[in-house]
Amino acid sequence: MLRDPKPQLLKIWKAEVVEMSGGEGEILLADKTGIVVGCGLNALRIIELQREGGRRMNAAEFLAGHALKAGGRFD
Repeated sequence: MLRDPKPQLLKIWKAEVVEMSGGEGEILLADKTGIVVGCGLNALRIIELQREGGRRMNAAEFLAGHALKAGGRFD
């Protein structure tokens, strides 16, 4: 769940597992290659997603309208 400024659900369309570690829901990296979110042992690179009520888009398009940064969190 993304809080931007109110809670919104995100649908993940395309992702891959990456060998990084971080706390569950912790944003480890957010750039044009994707949004990497910690899952404990490994991490998930989100490549395509859709905001609740929005259109499907790639990570770069999503980040153009949402200022996600390393250290942030998804709930």
